[in-house]
Amino acid sequence: MSLGRNHFVSVLALMFFAPGIAQAAPELDVVTFTQPAPGRVTNGDVVIHVSSSEPIQPPSVTLIPGGLDVSRARTQVSGSSFDWEIWVSDLQGTGTLGFVLNYQSIAGESGPSVSTTTDGTVGRFDNEVPVLHVVSLTSDNNDPSQAVDGDQVTLTFESNEPLLGVPTLTLNHKSHVPTKLNATTFQATFTVDSNTDAGHIPFYIHNLVDHAGNRSPTIASTTDGSGVNVQSGLKLVSFISSNAASSNAAKSGDFLTLNFEARDPIHPPLVIVAGSPIPVEGNECHWSAKVQILEHTQGAIPFSIEYETLHGNAAGTVSKTTDGSSVTYDAVAPIMEVASVSGSNAAQTGVATIGETVSLTLVSNEPIHAPLVTMGGLVASVTPATPVQQNEPGIDPDAPQSTTVTTTSWVARIVVNHAVPGCPLSLDVIYADVSGNAGDSFSQTTDESSIFIQQPVNVEPSTWGHIKRLF
Repeated sequence: MSLGRNHFVSVLALMFFAPGIAQAAPELDVVTFTQPAPGRVTNGDVVIHVSSSEPIQPPSVTLIPGGLDVSRARTQVSGSSFDWEIWVSDLQGTGTLGFVLNYQSIAGESGPSVSTTTDGTVGRFDNEVPVLHVVSLTSDNNDPSQAVDGDQVTLTFESNEPLLGVPTLTLNHKSHVPTKLNATTFQATFTVDSNTDAGHIPFYIHNLVDHAGNRSPTIASTTDGSGVNVQSGLKLVSFISSNAASSNAAKSGDFLTLNFEARDPIHPPLVIVAGSPIPVEGNECHWSAKVQILEHTQGAIPFSIEYETLHGNAAGTVSKTTDGSSVTYDAVAPIMEVASVSGSNAAQTGVATIGETVSLTLVSNEPIHAPLVTMGGLVASVTPATPVQQNEPGIDPDAPQSTTVTTTSWVARIVVNHAVPGCPLSLDVIYADVSGNAGDSFSQTTDESSIFIQQPVNVEPSTWGHIKRLF
C-alpha cells in the first residue's frame, strides 16, 4: 500500500508529538535566490526559496543590509511543510542582500541558522538609475571650447555602473551610435563642416539603462561645464580658375573666382586676390568675387576675405579654402628631361619585330598631362609610370585617366604590326603642363636610344621555287 505525502506528514507529526521520542534538529537541503536569476540584478522583489527533506514550520528571516536600506522592507512567507518562499519587497538603494534564516521542525526543534545559499546565488538588488558622473564635450581646436570647419568634436560620457547595451544619442541634431570604450565609458565624434550651424553644439543622451532595468532620464548637459561653440563666419570657401586644363592652375588671361558662403549674414566683404582688391557680388550669406589674372609671380596665388556679421557678433579674415581648392600661377613651359625608347626583345637590344612591344619612357621637370605620342605612325597608349592618386577638387574620379591625371613620369607603348615601317622607329611627342603651357615637341630621344623595326621580307612563290631548285 502506498502512502501519499500528506498522509506521510501526518504520520511524522504523530511521531514528533509522541511522548518519550527524542527529535533530531531539522536541516535545510536547498537555500537559493530564485529572484533575481543567477548572475542578474533585480529592481523588484527579492525571493529566497527554502526546501527541507522533512516538514518545518514557516521560517523567519533577518535581513542583512549589504549596502541596502532595509528599514522599510517587508517580508512575506508562503509555502508548505517542505518548501517555502520568502518574498522581500520595498528595498531601497543598491547592494547585495544578506540574510539569516531561522526555522523549526513541526515538533518545535530549532535547526542551525543559515546565512548562505546552497548554490552560491546572491540577491543583488538595484533600484537606482545609472548616473553619468562624467559628461564632456570638446573639440580638437587650439581652444577646445571653439570649433571651425575641419575641427573634430568629441562627446565622452562615463556611467557610475555598467550599462545594458549601448546608449543612443543625438549630437549636433544627428543620431549617433557611440563607441563603447569599456563597460562604463562611451564616446562619439563628428567633424564640423559647412552644414554645421553656428553656435553651441547641442546633444542628448538617451536609453541609459542598467542591468537591473533602471532607466535614467535623457542627459543634455555636461558635468564639467564644457561645451563647443561653432564660430560664426565663412562655412564654404572655394577658389578656382577658368583654365581649360585645370581649375587649380592659371596662366595669363585666365579668370579666378572666389565663391564663399557665410553661416550668418555679413556686410559686403573685402576680397583681395594676388595683392589687389577685387569686386564682390552677393547678398548676406552668398558671395562671389571674380577677376582676370594677367601677370603674377610663379606659384600659389594668395587671397583673403575680410568679413563682419550684420549683428556684429563675429568678424575675421579667411585666407584658405574649405574644400582644399587652390590656384597656382604658371607661365613657364615644361621641359622633357628624359625620353628613352626600348623594346621587349631581351635577346636583341634595339630591335623589334611584329608582335613585340616598344616603350618610350618620358620624365618631365614638372607635372604634365598625358602626352600625345606617335611611334612609327601609330598612336601610342600612354599611362603614368607609377599609379597616381588624383585629388584635384571637382574632378570626377571615374573620368578617363588621361584627362585628369598629371604627373612627371609617363610610359608610351605600341605593339609592332605590319603598318610600322621596317626601319628606325620614328617618334613624335606633344605635351603640356597643368596650366596648359605647351612644351617643345620633339622626335629624338635624350639618351640616343633607338629601335630598328624588322619586318618580314615578302617573297613571291615563284621565287621560292627557284631558290629550292638551287639547293
